[in-house]
Amino acid sequence: LATLLVPTDFHSPLDFIKTWIIPLIELTAVSFIGYKVYALRKTYKQGEKGEFYNDLLKASASVFPNKVAHILSFEIAVFYYAFLFSKPAELKENEFSTFKNSGVKAILVALIMAILAETVGLHFLLSKWSVAAAWVLSILSLYTGIQVLAIIRSLAQNPVKLENNGLTLRFGILNKVEIPYHFIHKFYEMTDDQTQGFEGTKTSLFYQNIAFELNSEVKTHGFYGITKSTKSISIYIDNPKDFIKSLNSKLNMANIDLENMNRDDIVLN
Repeated sequence: LATLLVPTDFHSPLDFIKTWIIPLIELTAVSFIGYKVYALRKTYKQGEKGEFYNDLLKASASVFPNKVAHILSFEIAVFYYAFLFSKPAELKENEFSTFKNSGVKAILVALIMAILAETVGLHFLLSKWSVAAAWVLSILSLYTGIQVLAIIRSLAQNPVKLENNGLTLRFGILNKVEIPYHFIHKFYEMTDDQTQGFEGTKTSLFYQNIAFELNSEVKTHGFYGITKSTKSISIYIDNPKDFIKSLNSKLNMANIDLENMNRDDIVLN
């Protein structure tokens, strides 16, 4: 752009910049990124291994700024879950799946098929106007399909967990929220009417059957590090009866005062 805008008589310093300064800047940038990637790989290898996305995010946060760490971790996780890992994790004690009974996987697979069909049709249509535009749109659409595939395959690797001090609600790599037990005001199984009228944060994509009302705000973490503060959260649990039983047990063990809760809200009929 500068070559076009600057008069020819003044191109001498511009040529010097293009010949020496720009390559030096590029080399420095590439070296810096290479070092950061090496540091990330080293940090990840040294860490105690758990769930891939969590470990990757922790390692990235120790090397990159917070926003960059979230974006980079999500992009790496997309390709990892879409193409690399093969064996779904087995549920441990106090872990609950969120995708087996809701039909969400079938809906997402249908979405991928729709994306592919639309991509093919639009590619041939756009190619009559601009081949470059057709390929750009096709690549973006295919990458969207890969992201959806990664979400599908990550569901089995990221269950809801009841831990010692709180619960972690997960929906694959798409959503995560950690709730300390003492933040819980009440929780209940949702009816269809309650699901439709629920105005809080919906952790699962399409269906919800457990809702939480909190006495303090927590932050939900979405893709690319997008956060949202909320005091009302819902999620879909495949086995809500066992989940509520286990959560009640955890609350009792944590010495949480349940007397102020509406007992009808936390018992399934």
